[in-house]
Amino acid sequence: MASPERHTQWRYIIIDDCLTAATLPDGPRWFKEELLEELNRQLKEIHGQIKPMAMRTMEKDLVDLEARFGVQVVRSRDKGRVHYHYSSESVSIHHGQLHITERRQLKQVLDALIRLRGLSDWNWWTWTEIMIRGQLGLFPGPLRGAEAQRRLSGWEMDRGAQRWMLPIAEALYAQRPLRLTYAPGLGDRTERASMVPEFMAVQSHGVFALGRGWDSDAQDWFQLIIDLNELSALDDVVVEWPGSADEQGANDHTSIMWRQYLANRMDIRSGVLNLGDARAEPELIRVWVAEALATRFFKSPMHGSQDMRVEEAASGVIFSLSLVPDEAFRRFALQWGKEFQVLEPAHLRIAMREESKAVADMYAPMFGP
Repeated sequence: MASPERHTQWRYIIIDDCLTAATLPDGPRWFKEELLEELNRQLKEIHGQIKPMAMRTMEKDLVDLEARFGVQVVRSRDKGRVHYHYSSESVSIHHGQLHITERRQLKQVLDALIRLRGLSDWNWWTWTEIMIRGQLGLFPGPLRGAEAQRRLSGWEMDRGAQRWMLPIAEALYAQRPLRLTYAPGLGDRTERASMVPEFMAVQSHGVFALGRGWDSDAQDWFQLIIDLNELSALDDVVVEWPGSADEQGANDHTSIMWRQYLANRMDIRSGVLNLGDARAEPELIRVWVAEALATRFFKSPMHGSQDMRVEEAASGVIFSLSLVPDEAFRRFALQWGKEFQVLEPAHLRIAMREESKAVADMYAPMFGP
């Protein structure tokens, strides 16, 4: 069993969230026993094999929160019992001031990472660095903490996705199978699947784990994409998984080049992939775009396959793309209305016409004039 110290930061984050929630008008009251129960409940969600924390560990965490992060945990009495909360919703370990030594160490780390900005897929770090430097006062100037945070707005990753990113990444690099519990489309139905994560992808609408699943009943492999926000539990211990020989055979027969799969699509959605969809080849797609909108796509291409050699036509521009014309592409094309028109292939024009008509029929008059 791993040392409790390994999960210290998780405990800080959970307790911090609880104490913040307690400041709300209809928020919970966290007496010691209730706070410990909630702490262990959330830790078990993160990893089913975490040993429950003892009361003395949680009491030490409360003291450490104040000492390490500069926040004040308020202890109020209700009928002789003490409950814990912050003084206001704006108090958080994420807003606390750093000690001078911590500030110096953090600045050194951030400065060292500057040299990595030119790496492929490193663009996300620039925004993260701005948020860290601004919030913790590493930029010269008066704005820091909550005031600095209010000056920035970016894509907010769902807390559910944040919770699972690290354990999924660990399993990916270790090629270790996981037992996952998730709610497809965040509906009421819950499913379980055994899966080895093979790829992680950050999309504008979520963070996704892509990998190889094993159906123990059918004794067969399948390809699975899961939105991390749909996950409710994972376990890397109780997993039914075939022997290495069978696994190697499956790799040779059904493995998917996930990077190529992503490159051939406008975006992805969670679910089990059928082999036809997984192996679909990209097609040459020609689209007409009105002149005003075309300027946008010159500066920021609509897709990585966009050919920058274009032709002018009827107060617009014709672009060529190479991708799988699936539902994601049709959604993308329809959002631009009459400023965006698919020219070919013919079967995609037919699909676009039928989808456009279905949308238009939804807005037919409900009552007579």
